[in-house]
Amino acid sequence: MTRTHQRSSTIALLACTFALFNSAPVLAQGSILGWGWDESGAIADVPDGSDFVTIAGGFTYGLALRSNGSLAVWGNSEYGEDMHGLLANAPTGFGFRQAGLGNAHGLAMRADHSLVSWGSDASGLVSATPGGTAYSQVSVGQGHSVALRLNGQLISWGINTNGVVSGTPAGSDFVQVDSAWSTSVALRSDGSVVAWGDDSYGAVSDAPTGTGFIDIAAGAFQNFALRSDGSILGWGTDFLGGLATMPTGSGFIRIDSGLAGSIALHSDGSIVVWGPDAAGELTNKPPGNEYTEVVATNGGFFYALRRGTPGNSFCFGDGTGTPCPCGMSGDPGTGCATAGVSAELIAFGNPQLSADNFGLYVRGLDGPRQGMLLSGANQLNSGLGIHRGRGLLCVGQSIRSQVQITSSYGGTTFDNFQGMPFGATSAGLAVPTNYQFWYRDTSPQSCTSAKFNFSNAWTVTWTP
Repeated sequence: MTRTHQRSSTIALLACTFALFNSAPVLAQGSILGWGWDESGAIADVPDGSDFVTIAGGFTYGLALRSNGSLAVWGNSEYGEDMHGLLANAPTGFGFRQAGLGNAHGLAMRADHSLVSWGSDASGLVSATPGGTAYSQVSVGQGHSVALRLNGQLISWGINTNGVVSGTPAGSDFVQVDSAWSTSVALRSDGSVVAWGDDSYGAVSDAPTGTGFIDIAAGAFQNFALRSDGSILGWGTDFLGGLATMPTGSGFIRIDSGLAGSIALHSDGSIVVWGPDAAGELTNKPPGNEYTEVVATNGGFFYALRRGTPGNSFCFGDGTGTPCPCGMSGDPGTGCATAGVSAELIAFGNPQLSADNFGLYVRGLDGPRQGMLLSGANQLNSGLGIHRGRGLLCVGQSIRSQVQITSSYGGTTFDNFQGMPFGATSAGLAVPTNYQFWYRDTSPQSCTSAKFNFSNAWTVTWTP
């Protein structure tokens, strides 16, 4: 699979949870990890650095988007050739927002919503790329490409295997698309799933009915979709256990599938991989829970994007500071637990005003929550916080706030830190700035009637 996932930069405006995955990507700046098969250098040649914001993979190549809008492409064929010029002819310059790779071609979307293709021109993969500036997402299969227009329509071109191009569904209510070898899957605005193309393995006819799906993943033998609670549904053929070993439970926020293996990202930042383990696809999965993006490829290798962590977290509800009210205690590094969960605030990117890639992510909530991001000039009780409601208020003095709506899987991202009321222009350069997430708790508690709580807090120092 070759798409890059996307997050919304204006989650407070979302009316539906599935729309979270289908607008401008949040710049979750970080480093790239790769594992699995590496006969092509797709892992050994992974570029160094911590300024990558999205990743994708083809059959023997990898691709990533840097925070400055430039593309990095690496890998090779197993014969040491730059097949079809995927390396030599990759687009240069800045201002790209998304890109994907097929077996022999690439496709990228510029910041002005125009498209550029390179590599093999079989059946017009390059020359038939549509013009204009009306696109919001691209996806690349083995030999075909798909683009989602800003008006919600789909357009496909390239090799028309089993109608994967000619069978592109009509309509203007699509919000996401993903492509595999010769099958594509799309998500409508009502949360329903549509599949078309090669149905040899039930990838089309077995697609789920109903609504309420929030993410999709097209693979070679099986496809997947995420329900609104973050649980995974799969269909197609159980090739090498791709369906039988599918993880259960809920709370997953990203999913991707390749030729023989699949991968999912949990809301706690951890990774789950399933399928074969011929080249360490399972056993070499990186540990930890600091990941923001995952990719499975048709070449038997995987990528994960590991976030950067600028600044420092403080004011926890895990017994390391001021005790939580109501006898509660949070998980390590989080705020006080309420309704059985505790929210964690995490920073990513770079608190540099000119870079414009700093963000805060809240995870661990147990469902849709109305919340508010607070920004304060100091740390209360020396950073240990004071009792407020069912949690610890950690920031104070000239508090600023902004209402934000969390998504159904329990996470939300704040990434507009350029101007008022949270950015360096309001807080001041070279001045430590403290942030915390306040959120409503709708579950009854006996010790207090105040139905609100807080995450841990985070401090950063803005630079020019």
